[in-house]
Amino acid sequence: MKHRPWACRNMSPIAVAVLALSTVLVTCWCMPPVSSASELALAPALPEISGTVHWQLHYEPEQHTVAANGFGLKINLDGSFSDSLGYHLALSGRLEFASPPSPKADAALGEAYFDAWLGPLDLRAGRQVLSWGTADWINPTNVVNPSHMLSGAGQDVGAGMGAEAVPAIAGTLYAPGGSAVTGVVVLDFIPGKLPPGMEMFEPEGKPDTYPDRLEVAIRGETMIRGFNVYASYFNGWHDLPALWLEVTDPTMPPCPKATYRGMRQFGIAVAGAVGNSAIWFEGALTVPERLSELEQPHALAMSSNDMAVRAVLGGDYTFPSGLFVSEQLIYDSEGALISPYCRPGEASTLDPALYWLSILRYAPNDKCTLEFAGLVDFSERSAMLLPRCTVKTIGNMEVWCALISVVGDESSDLAALSQMASGFAAGTRVSF
Repeated sequence: MKHRPWACRNMSPIAVAVLALSTVLVTCWCMPPVSSASELALAPALPEISGTVHWQLHYEPEQHTVAANGFGLKINLDGSFSDSLGYHLALSGRLEFASPPSPKADAALGEAYFDAWLGPLDLRAGRQVLSWGTADWINPTNVVNPSHMLSGAGQDVGAGMGAEAVPAIAGTLYAPGGSAVTGVVVLDFIPGKLPPGMEMFEPEGKPDTYPDRLEVAIRGETMIRGFNVYASYFNGWHDLPALWLEVTDPTMPPCPKATYRGMRQFGIAVAGAVGNSAIWFEGALTVPERLSELEQPHALAMSSNDMAVRAVLGGDYTFPSGLFVSEQLIYDSEGALISPYCRPGEASTLDPALYWLSILRYAPNDKCTLEFAGLVDFSERSAMLLPRCTVKTIGNMEVWCALISVVGDESSDLAALSQMASGFAAGTRVSF
């Protein structure tokens, strides 16, 4: 077993990071004051501290349960050592009361990286989130970080939900005329989380040696006739494992199997303005590593070896009254926008699907914001509706509430999702 510096003291890496951060802050706080101007110029500045304290409740009426009820804290530290070197650190913690038999507490290290600005070259090294794509909410080309399509739906997006940071080195080289090239090397494969209900699968095949653990991504961007045009390429691992049920004995239950596999993705995105409206297109072709296990006669495959295409075409407009409207048409060749897996044995008969995503936002005054998101699955004749209201109260405090409901075909993927995502959600957030 490899030696880890924190193992001898039974401390997790997060605890070590928090302890180190506390030591730095205490040291900076206790430093003697700087008197001369020359000393002041050489003294490192204290980091800027920001963050949120939030509470969130989620009640599921169909299950008659409280799915979430807890407090959370997120702290961001931003600073610089010089004009060309900076840093960012994000820490979060949560105390959850909806986990029987006793409250559950956890802590997590979010983004933690160094920035270097070297003329036309920007470098970033550390745990980071790369946001690629031009579409609103659903980005087919955004595959560097593990994420969930519905993260933040009816929930407190400011609580730090969404994509998970990965250890990477990223560099962007800027050229005259608005062109740039970004290269990324992910230093370790970070898998995504399996959807609820898939606990019986124990994934295998996670890379544990170099260079297998590395992932590479590159994106080029330029301006063409006033439109931003992006082309991207990714070569790495699929965040989620391929799943299948193996039938070895017809008289026995099938055995769940799961394994991680490599993938390549080619993406393109375009965004620009037409009059007072913004329009965009984003599409990606994903080529998964072929697994012979998925095509065996005794395998009930839930994942496919076929190439997959996902594309988004949309636009938004803000009316003079202040009403913001965003409309998007989404195509998925595997019908996997809602669920990444199909029913056992149906992987070879997947049909393309069309979706429509509508987002409305209106602020009747400077205290209240009304939002609505609706996702329609034309193929399965179902829809998810997400109305939400946010009210600013005292200072930097916000209170919000939301409803998550699904209507339509009871056998659809959205109907299955409603069993764990529908209901009533409410919360509050204080920013500092």
